Amino acid sequence: MALILIDTNVLARRIENSSPLSPVSRRALAMVRDRGDESVVASQTLYELWVVATRSATARGGLGYTPEVANRLLLGVSRLCRVLPETPLLALWWQIVRDYRVSGVAAHDARLVAAMKAHDISQILTYNGRDFARYAPEGITPPDPQSI
Repeated sequence: MALILIDTNVLARRIENSSPLSPVSRRALAMVRDRGDESVVASQTLYELWVVATRSATARGGLGYTPEVANRLLLGVSRLCRVLPETPLLALWWQIVRDYRVSGVAAHDARLVAAMKAHDISQILTYNGRDFARYAPEGITPPDPQSI
């Protein structure tokens, strides 16, 4: 059984029924489960999902949900996926951003890579595989939900 970190974009598209990627996300998550792998999320993923869920529906990527609905979504995600415990990630993250010369918002993805390294996870299910390609030397592979 492998652990697979699920990215926020996969969960958000699973939730957003009007998205053409919703059925792809649902199918990919089911395939991960059916083949016996375990879906996990970092605490950061829950923070990001809250932001996306409660952002105005007129804003890029926003779902326009109330905090009450967002809370129910996060509870559902925490039943679907194991939430990784917080660990001392700062040192790992700092090393990654330094070694890979990470700038700007890409530092968020670097924190996910730090969580993956801390928990010995090699795969992140994401629609943004290009954002994680630089971490291939760390043994990180980013399968796209459409490829599962």
